[in-house]
Amino acid sequence: MDKYTNVAEKQADLVLDIIHEFQIDTEGLKGLDPSRGFKMLVMGKPGSGKTYAIPTLLKTELEVFCLFTEPGYGVISHVPNLKMAYIPPGSLTAPWSDLISTANLINSVSAKSLQDATFPNKSERRQFIEVLETLNSFVDSKTNLRYGDTAKWQTDRVLVMDALTGLNFMSRFLTSGGKPNPTFVEWGTMMSNLQEMINTILRVFRCHFVLNAHIEPEKDELTGSLRYAVSTLGRKLAPVFGDFFDDIVLSYRLGTNFYWSTIADDVDGLKARFLPLEGKLPQDFSLPLSLWKEAGGLIIPSPAPTRGE
Repeated sequence: MDKYTNVAEKQADLVLDIIHEFQIDTEGLKGLDPSRGFKMLVMGKPGSGKTYAIPTLLKTELEVFCLFTEPGYGVISHVPNLKMAYIPPGSLTAPWSDLISTANLINSVSAKSLQDATFPNKSERRQFIEVLETLNSFVDSKTNLRYGDTAKWQTDRVLVMDALTGLNFMSRFLTSGGKPNPTFVEWGTMMSNLQEMINTILRVFRCHFVLNAHIEPEKDELTGSLRYAVSTLGRKLAPVFGDFFDDIVLSYRLGTNFYWSTIADDVDGLKARFLPLEGKLPQDFSLPLSLWKEAGGLIIPSPAPTRGE
């Protein structure tokens, strides 16, 4: 018996234990579309295990793809069988001349004039467009194999985007370049742009989808207490950002152990559709996949890749 058989048996035992312990009613999910993969938002503070949990997907039968938007991707990019693309949230060359020009402008004009000014090299800040182009035709940077339109992938594949913070910067740069104080209209544009891309993914993808994100504190105006929400653009987007996800979990560290929670009281927007309502779930993606299959999900093959140009 090889190690993969052992891993599969351990995963099956884990799922059965959790279904029994938390009395999960998978029968209640049997009406879901079996050809639509699970969609999951994982959010937490830096160092809470979000990126390190991604390789647990490789223990499953899924083909795993990652679209990284932050430089920390290197901690798992070497993992075998992990297909990936990296699009940095900004230029990889030091744009000192741009920063100097911006600093001089800040030092010499009013805030109103600064808001009306056009900032250099806005046309070069097209990383958000590169993300859309990658979604339209995903090329694995390790093998140069082209896997085509991600919207045509099926449930034998999962796309992980790591992370939302990089997408926030990209949408802002796309809209207002390096402007330090965007206008009200520009804020609305960058928020709408980001939301439309994520909602399109959640609406049309047949494959499984995971988005990693950071959280940020927000003061409750009524009680004065701090609550946490997904870290994204503006104040109006966070409350509706997770509407179309199946499961939204808090990723956190307790001592040397890492967990997911769907019930943290001080975090807004948590959701449990496939996962149970529980505060100490293992950070293992085989769990939502197995529960999705228990609810009737079917593994459907995707088109074969071709050699990239």
